[in-house]
Order: sequence, then C-alpha cells, then structure tokens
Amino acid sequence: MTQPIINNDVTCKDELVLRLREMLEDYRRRRGDRSIGRADVVRSGLKALDQTLPRGGLPVGAVTEILCGAAGVGVMTLALGMARRAANGSRTVVVIDARDDFYPPAAALLGIPIERLLVIRSRRTADAVWAADQSLRCPAVGAVIAWLDRLRPGESRRLQLAAEAGGTIGLVIRPRLVRERTFAAVRIALEPVPVDESTVRGNRVRPVRISVLKVREGMPVEPFLVGLDDEEGFVSLPSVAVAGSSRAGGRRIGA
Repeated sequence: MTQPIINNDVTCKDELVLRLREMLEDYRRRRGDRSIGRADVVRSGLKALDQTLPRGGLPVGAVTEILCGAAGVGVMTLALGMARRAANGSRTVVVIDARDDFYPPAAALLGIPIERLLVIRSRRTADAVWAADQSLRCPAVGAVIAWLDRLRPGESRRLQLAAEAGGTIGLVIRPRLVRERTFAAVRIALEPVPVDESTVRGNRVRPVRISVLKVREGMPVEPFLVGLDDEEGFVSLPSVAVAGSSRAGGRRIGA
C-alpha cells in the first residue's frame, strides 16, 4: 500500500520522472488484471456549467482552460473540485505551482487525499509546460492543474495531445485577457460581479460570472452566475442585488 507523501513537493525533472514511474507502477499493481472503466466526461461540480457542456461534463483526455478575471473568484477551488472528481480517489492529482503559492492543505479540505497529491514547484514557464506534459501522459494521474500566465499555441497543442495520450484531464489556469490561440477542448472564464453587500448572506457569498468561451462539439452559451461561499465553495446563488445589474448580464443558476 502506498504510504502518504507528507513532503509531496517536486522541484527537479529527474525527481518528477521517478515519482511518475512509481505512481504508474502502484496504479498498475492496484488495478491488477481488472479493467478500471473511465467515463468520457467528468462532472465539473457546477450543475449550471455541466448543463452547457456536451455530454454533461468536462471531456476526459482533454485540456480545459480556466481564465481568471481577478483574485478571489474561486478559480483554484473550482479546479481542485474538478480534479478530485477526475481522480476519483484512485489516481493522483498533480498541481504545477508556477507561482509558488499553492497551499496543499486546501486540497485536502476539498477532499483530495494528501497521498494522492503531487505538487511541482516550477517558476520557469518552459519547465512548467514540460512537467504538465509528462504528468498528463501518465495514466496514474487523474488531473493536472497548472497555472500558466503564458502559453504559446504550440505548447497548448502539446498539452492537448498529452492529455489525449494519458486519458487525463488538464486544467490550465490563465489570465482573463489572453489572446493566444488555444487547442484546449473547453475554455471558460470566471469574473467577479459587484454586489450590494447588505444583501449577501453573512457577507460570505459573492456572485461569480462564468462564461463558456469555447467548447468542442458545441457552441458558447450565455454567461451565468453562481455563488462563491468563503467556507463552502461554490453554492446555489441566493437572490442578491447585483450592482449595475442591467449591465451585468448572465442567468442566475444554482451551482
């Protein structure tokens, strides 16, 4: 049985290759001769988002880009929830921490076992892309989360092909105002929405607008609103007064 990895950081290429090999051997040993079926899609955890996606979830063996409009919109909360569902308790979640600010206990609080979490610290974009590529190709990995401020079209295609090869979900977090062409199967954007603070439940729930900008085998849809709770993550959006609601746009749909 695999022992929990308390120090689950990886900081060099050789260590990552070794760790991925160990994970793959363990995964094959646990699987044995049994065929572990994998779904074609994974639920995002947001009902409103799943309703807009073909087949009702994020495609497996593909990259989903999450564009972040501002700090505090819950982008990592959303990505970790997606990754947990993709790993399904049997595969590893890899987080490529290019900003050196990821806090592993946050993943544990969202239900990702610490022994199934691997954090790769890399500040160079080229190294982060390489690590994402190698991790996505490993069948023992259920999901890879990578925050990449810059990603050239060739690198985007490389990650998409890696996800297809490994049957893995790639979750690439990027700034909202990116212009580069993407080969990701899905691209969504999260943005904060101004609210009248007096109407928000305990001042904890903040509306977040989600826009589906690109989806394979489908068309972008009208943006919708969900609620971000400081303690519970994404929740059904209560009836709140959105500042400038005539301009905010978007449907209010429960999470």
